[in-house]
Amino acid sequence: MIYRAKSLWFVLLLSVIFSLLFFHFLGDYNLTFEGLQFQVETSLYIRGITQIEVPPLGLVRAHTHRTPVMLTVRLNNIDLDHLRHILEESPDQAQLTQQLELRCDKRLLVM
Repeated sequence: MIYRAKSLWFVLLLSVIFSLLFFHFLGDYNLTFEGLQFQVETSLYIRGITQIEVPPLGLVRAHTHRTPVMLTVRLNNIDLDHLRHILEESPDQAQLTQQLELRCDKRLLVM
C-alpha cells in the first residue's frame, strides 16, 4: 500500500515537471494562414485564460478553460497582396474553416 502511494506521488511529480518543461520549450509557435501571420504562446498562469491580441486595436481576454495556462494568440502581420487575391476568389467560409482546422491538426501532430 505504501509502495503504491509513493508510486502515485512519483508519477504526479513527473507529470508536473514534464508539463513545466513542455511550456518552457514549446511555448512559442508561429502560424501563417491565408496571408495572416499569428504568434501563439502558452504560459503558466493562475487561471485558464485565452487572450487574443490585435495590435493596434487592443486585446480580448476571457476565462475559457480550467487548466492554469494562458493561451495568447497575437496577429503579427497581414500580407495584403495575398489577402486581396483570396478575397477576389471569394472562398466559402466553411472551406476556409476546414483548411484552418487541417493546418492546425497537421502542426499539432508535428509537435
